[in-house]
Amino acid sequence: MALTYSFQQGRYGIYQYAPNAAIPVIAEGFFTITRADNELSVVCLESACTGATKANEGWALMKLHGPFDFTMVGIIAEISKVLARAKIPLFVVSTFDTDYILLKVEHQEKAIKALARAGHTRPN
Repeated sequence: MALTYSFQQGRYGIYQYAPNAAIPVIAEGFFTITRADNELSVVCLESACTGATKANEGWALMKLHGPFDFTMVGIIAEISKVLARAKIPLFVVSTFDTDYILLKVEHQEKAIKALARAGHTRPN
């Protein structure tokens, strides 16, 4: 399965807030907010998030070009396999149409090379 991907502009962070925290207002770029029983998690541009109790910054955001039908299988498994072989940790976010992979900025070039070897492409 050959996939097409691109990297979004900017540096991203993964932020944790208390479970009962107000949902932060984020006015720029890609972001996602998830509330679970024990936390509120936010992924957004580093410049767009404040007040978190924990932060892990320095992530590049890779978009897999969909849309992907819900019956498709193995999309995340394929990308995860390639990045795991290259020893690149990842964080996954899925939307209705596609998937996003966050990987540390310092691994971006290594990921591009590993994905190219596996037959995955970036548009010009």
